[in-house]
This record gives sequence, structure tokens and C-alpha cells, in this order.
Amino acid sequence: MDTPGLSPTSACVDPGSASSSGLRTTEGPEITVGVHGGEAAALVPAGIKEYVRLLGGCKLRCWIMLMWLILTLSGLSVYFPLTLVLDIAIEPPFGSASERAKDLYEEHYPAGEPVFLAAMLSTTAPHKLFNTDARPYPVGYPPFLDYNPGEGADLIKEAEGIFDDVIDVLKPYLEENGGRCQWNIYNFFSWEVLVEGFAVMMAPIIFPPAHEGREGMLPVHLVSCDGRPIYKECVFKREPFCEPIEQVLKDLEHYRADRSPSNISMTFDIILGIEFAMLLSTAATVPSLVVLAYMLRNMRQLLLVGANILTAIGSSLLIIYPLSHFVMDVCVVAPTIAIAVALAMSIDYSLFLLTRFNEEQRSGSPVPEALSIAIATQGHTIVVSGATLTLCFTSMLMLPSSTITSIAAGAAIAAGVSVVDSLSLTPSLLLSMPRFFTADRRFGLTLDDTPLDCRRRPVDGDDAAPDVSAAEHGGKLGVWGRLGQYSQRSALVTALLLAAVALPFGLALSRYTYVVDIKPLLQSDHPATDAYIMFTEIYPQSMSTPVELLFLPPNAGDMDSSEWKLASCHMLKDLADRVTEVMRAEGHDYAMSASDFVGMMMILGHCVEEGVYIDGIPLLNMMPILEQIGVYDTGYSIATNADKTATYVYVICQVDVFSEVGEAWMRALRAALPDSNPATWDGVDLGELHLYGVPLDQMDGAEFTTQRMVWVVLAITLIMWMILGGSFGSLLIPMRAVICIGWMIAVTFGAAVAVYQLGFLSFLGISSLKPSAGSAMFWVALPITGPILVGLGLDYDIFLMDSVMENWLCGKRPKEAVAGTIISAAGIVMFFAFGALLVSPTPVLNQVGFMLCVGVLIDCFVTTKITIPTQSGPESSKANASKIAVVDRTSVGEVGEVGSKLAVEWGERDEQEGA
Repeated sequence: MDTPGLSPTSACVDPGSASSSGLRTTEGPEITVGVHGGEAAALVPAGIKEYVRLLGGCKLRCWIMLMWLILTLSGLSVYFPLTLVLDIAIEPPFGSASERAKDLYEEHYPAGEPVFLAAMLSTTAPHKLFNTDARPYPVGYPPFLDYNPGEGADLIKEAEGIFDDVIDVLKPYLEENGGRCQWNIYNFFSWEVLVEGFAVMMAPIIFPPAHEGREGMLPVHLVSCDGRPIYKECVFKREPFCEPIEQVLKDLEHYRADRSPSNISMTFDIILGIEFAMLLSTAATVPSLVVLAYMLRNMRQLLLVGANILTAIGSSLLIIYPLSHFVMDVCVVAPTIAIAVALAMSIDYSLFLLTRFNEEQRSGSPVPEALSIAIATQGHTIVVSGATLTLCFTSMLMLPSSTITSIAAGAAIAAGVSVVDSLSLTPSLLLSMPRFFTADRRFGLTLDDTPLDCRRRPVDGDDAAPDVSAAEHGGKLGVWGRLGQYSQRSALVTALLLAAVALPFGLALSRYTYVVDIKPLLQSDHPATDAYIMFTEIYPQSMSTPVELLFLPPNAGDMDSSEWKLASCHMLKDLADRVTEVMRAEGHDYAMSASDFVGMMMILGHCVEEGVYIDGIPLLNMMPILEQIGVYDTGYSIATNADKTATYVYVICQVDVFSEVGEAWMRALRAALPDSNPATWDGVDLGELHLYGVPLDQMDGAEFTTQRMVWVVLAITLIMWMILGGSFGSLLIPMRAVICIGWMIAVTFGAAVAVYQLGFLSFLGISSLKPSAGSAMFWVALPITGPILVGLGLDYDIFLMDSVMENWLCGKRPKEAVAGTIISAAGIVMFFAFGALLVSPTPVLNQVGFMLCVGVLIDCFVTTKITIPTQSGPESSKANASKIAVVDRTSVGEVGEVGSKLAVEWGERDEQEGA
């Protein structure tokens, strides 16, 4: 890809030399070096000269600065409001069964899923909150059942008292007490008073049998406040009607410390983690600016960089905000990653542009000429780099999950904005106050060229001679140059060493597994997270992240008929048997029973219309009892929508639904559903059946993404060949890039698996470097990170090759044409930017941040310093010369001939040095 403009080598080539290319041969090849100022400016394309000239006038420059100011202020104003419209859930993949189910659920239940608060209580052995040995027995009078609580009655009284205390906290907010809200409190002890035997029947739900009565909870269904339905995110969207919910969470803070999770508090937990990560990403600017100040040697130019950072972040957020409203669901981590990309790329591009500008300006070029040369040379690198990153990010749009595509869109927006920002705002500000920004005495920490400057102004001809030392090329090699030379001379040994280093990481990568859980989205060591984890350890996972079977009867009200209830109940019983058969056929020792379904047509594994059997004794009609205590009406109102066009059944998984067996159970459940949809059973048309739930969304997202990743890899490979091959006119360079970036990806991913799955760094005691969510990687981490790492690897590769080409034509041998310091500084800047993700309290961001930090460090300190020099030689130099010749309108054959002669001569020198 040849960008019209000055080639990266033009400033080094003498246009007055005998050869039209600036290369001339006498008895041997010779390169004219050290050309700057007017000679270099003469080679700047007319378009760039005109652009700088227009910026020199007030009109265009002022319009550009005004535009960026408006965009920045508008974007920063939506910084926190953006977090309130983000999608917390992992969205199902496009075209999947889970996407169809979610769309239907939202269509029939516009208020969203029911919101529950669970106040948990526990005790230690041998005490029990509930006597699990008690058994109900029939009696001949209402309520037809009774039971003897037996031992442990005193502790039951104590538990009842604690639950009563929690209820006393909730009562002031209830409508019947003059409050604003309607809540349903399911108190086991209230059921006991009304229908003792029924309370014992429901006890397994409240007091899990596996814990022998030592764990229990008080579930509260938060229905509405001020007549508006409560939904999970209402507190964080600052909805006025949800103020009582926020106050209740504060009032129950001391109970929350003793485990009282709710999906509201979990949502709050996720939002807080993302907001904190966004602030950390912004705070990472400080150490990044320290690195930049060291490179620029001018503190005043940090103002330019700061302006670039603010405009890139603000403008990116301003674009993402309407995107989240009108175009796509934007994941909670998308703005955080976009801010990190905008921060890193703004600083990197400022570093590239200002470093070259300072070099030219200190060599004696006037500010407009120095700026023209900088835009013509480093502008090429910035445009190609930005295009590469943007294309790599947009390749992720091929993935079927809006969670990943929103992250890709945000990162692509940030990269594109950073390119436009650095090539428009920075030149505009430089030309607005040229003397101020170029005054670098004492690192710019003086009053020079300010209104308070009392120094004598120089007159024409009184300027000191320009410092051309910074522009001289071909001096003594630095540490990176010597390292590159050593890598080239010991290419075989270096290659074997790199392969040996990659081996253990490859072995770790071979053990890669992923999880589809929501725990990686929760903050580590947060009370809500701890309570949620404890809840999932005590109760079935399906109670916190339920799997639901959605029924859509053919006609409204069909579900009220006895025939429909009986047919649907019989279908569920058969479904349990079929799931058991599928699981056992796949080698899983798992038995599903009818009691794993909870809905309006079935309770405790029995069909409501047929009655309930207790110890073999039939109770032919439980409906009067269920209606008497209000359980049926309550359950009916939760599961059935207002139009009576849909109802759902909770499907309980007896293991962790996010585990390997849990995923197999979800697949078996789908496979066991009736073949026809709409379904018919016992001659009754049941309507459409759809499985819905967060676990299904994540499972489908992981599977669909894994299947589509092969196309993303092919697209990224094609991008690498197009960008590098087109930019440098060589097939060897893209081939080498594939090998180098592939090595970096393998080492980076292997290191992540070793840390977050195998726990190699757990001994450090750092939460952000510990395994989470079942000691496996979160499934979105690798698909998100891979394209970003490839884009950054190509970014540094392009800058390195541009620098090598420039140094090569400035008279250096290929083994000396190594640029290291700027790339190292850029890598450190990237490390700080992505390091904010590594230290955030959210595990998924820790995993992404770790891989980005490791990958960037490998790129900047291994790939560009060792791996690429190992593979560089005369042939690649000759290929580079072909591209240079095209830009400088010189015969390819002429430059190729010169390159060949240079290669022969330098090869003879190398042999002599080796001897």
C-alpha cells in the first residue's frame, strides 16, 4: 500500500546527486546522507505542502481546533452516562436458537426478568435452621397435612426471628404500609403457620437438602415501585422510581456482609468494576506522559499530547454513545478497551510525529518545513499503522456475538480517531504557537517565548547555528543496534533459542479450556461477588442464572385449560427421561427428574391438575390448598405474562450449569425437546417451545465464536499480506511477519493459560494474577485479544521497516539499520495503557490486560530487537529498495542493482569482521 507522500527515506537522499534516485555509484556504491532543511523539503509532495500552508492561515486551523474542542467536550460529558446504557449480559450470537428465544422473551415480557433479593442465613453443625428429618403426614382435616418439627426447634425459632428482622427492614417500603413498592416476601415460617405440611414440602427449595438444613434464605420478589416494574439496571440508570431499592440495599448492608446477594447488587458490582477500569485507563496517562517527556526532551509538547489524548477519548466516546442507543448492544468492557486503545495510539502517534518534527526543526528547518517533512514521513507510518489496526479490529465484526463486535467497533473507532487527531490537531496547535512549542531550553521549563519572557529577541541573522547533530546518521551503534547485529550473526542459534522458549508456552496453550460464566465480569473481593459465589455453592446454579423453557400457546388463554396443563406436564416428565438417556449415552452419570421443572403446571415433580402424591398417598386435588395460601397465584403471576400468551418453566440443573457436565446437560435438553415446533402432546397443541437463559446465551456465543474464528484468522492473515506486501513491495516481509507474530501470539496465549488456568503465579497472592471462574479462561478473552495483538504487532513492524529503510538509504549497512529506542518507548506507553486493565478489579479485564501487556512487551523488546533482525538480510534490503524506488520515481532496476552491489560489499565486510 503506497501512500502518496514523501518516502520515509527522502530526507536522507541528496536530490542533487548524479543519480535521479539520490543513489550514485562511482567505484563503489555511495549514499549521500545528512540532507535536511530545504533539500528535504523540496521532496515533500505538493499536497502536503498545501495542507501545511492552509493550516498556517487562521481559518482552517481555527475550524479544526474548534471542531475537536466541541467533540471532546461533548464526548467527555457522556463519559459516565455511557456506563448506564451498556449491556451487562453476554448477548447470544446472531442467528442462534438462544437469540431467537431472547427476542421472543423480550417481546412477551417487556418488563424483563423477575428481580429477586435473597437474604441468606447459615449455621454450623450440629445445629440446623430446619429439621430435615421431619416428614409430613396426612390428616383428615384442613390443611390435610401436618408435621412434627422434632429436634432443633429452638434454632428454628432463632432463624425465624432473624428473618423477621429482615422483613421489618423491608416493611416501611411496602404499599400496604404507606410505602411506594410492591414486593412479595416468601417467608418459610409464614407458610408453616398457614399450612405446615406444605411448608415442609417446599423446604428443599429454601433449605437445600445437601446442606442438611444448615443453609437457608428469605427470597423477596421485587415487583414494582410507583406502579412501574422493577428491572435489574434501574438503580444504575438513576430511575427515580427505583430509589427505594437503592435505599433498601443500604439498609441491608450489614446483612449483605453475611451473604445477601441479589441480581441488582450483582449488576451494581459489574458496573462499578467497569467504571473503575475506565478511570484506571484514563489515569494511565500519567506514567505514559513521563515516558513521552523523556523521549521528546520538551515538557511543553506534552500539552499537545494531552490535547490529542482528550480529543481521541472524548470523540471515541461520543461516537460509541449513539452506537449503543441506535445501532448495536454495546458490551460493558467495550468503552474501557476503546479508551485504552485511544490513549495508547494517541501517545504513540504523537511520539512518532513530534520526534521527527523536533529532529528536522533542530537541524535548521523552519517550523512549516519541519512539520511538512514530519507529516510526509511519519504520516506514512501513522496512516498505514492506523489502517492496519482498524482493519484488524473490523475483522472481528465477522464474529457472531455483539459482545465481541461492539468491542471491535469501539477499538476501531478509537484507532481511526487517533490517526485523524494526530494529523490534524497536532499540526494546528504547533502552527498556532510555533515559538512556544519549539522552545526546549531546560526541557521547556522556562519562560522562553511566553508573555513573561524578558530575553532579548534575536534579529535576522542572529540565530545560532542549527544543531545538526540530531540529524546525523551513521554514528556509533546503541544497545539495540548491537543486539540486532548479534542476532543476525547468530541467526541459527537465536532461532533455536526462540523455539526453545516457545515450547513450554505451547505446552501450556495445549491445555487451554474456557468457561461460560458471569463470574469473570464481577469484581474480585467485592461483598456482592463473594455473596453470589456462596449462593451458587449452596443453591443450584440455575437459581441465580436460570434456564427457562418458554411456552408460547397457539391462542391467548390456552394455558388456563386443564387439558393444556396436563399435556404440557406430561411432556415435561417425558423430557426429563429423554435428557437422562442422552446424558448417559454421552457417558455422564446424570439423572434428571420431573421435580427439576418448576412452573404453573407442575410442582415438586407432580402435575397440578392430577394432584400430589406424598409417600404414595394421593392428594387428588391440591389446587384449593395452593390457591388458599396464594402460592399458585404468585407463581402464575411471575411466570405468565399479562396477555396470557406466554409462560415459562424453570429448569433446574443439579450441577454447575457452566461446568462441562452442565453444558452437556443444556445440549441434551435441547436435543430432547419435541421434534416438531410448535409441539403437540397427548393430542393437545402446546405451541412453540424455546429454551432461554444466560447460560445458553454464553454457551452458544462460545461455540459460534470458536467456529467463526478460523475466518477471522484468515482475514487477519490476508490483511497482513496486503498491508506489508503492498507497503514494502515484498513477499518476504509478510511471510516473516506471519512467523514473528505467530510466535508472539503462541507465547502470549500460553503465558495467559499458565497464569489464569494453571495458576503458576498464584503464590504471589495478587488477585489480578489468580485463576477465576473454575480455573479457566473466560471464553471472550482470546477472541478479543488476538486481533488486537496482531494489529499492534503489525504496527511496530511497519514503523521498524520504515526506519530500517530510512537508515539503509542514509548509508548504514543492513545489520546497522535497526531502530529501537522509539519503539521501546512506544511499547512502554502501551504497557501502561493496557496495564490499567491488568490491575482493574474485573477478572475478564485482567485476562485481556495481561495478554496485551505481555504481547506488547514481546513485540517491542523481542520481536523488533531479536526476531526480525535475525531474519533480515541483503535480500530483504533489496526488496525494500524496490519500494523506495517507486516512491522516489526511480528505476526499480537501478535501485535494485545498487542494492545488490551494496549487499555484496557489505557481505564481504561482514566476512572480514567475522574473520
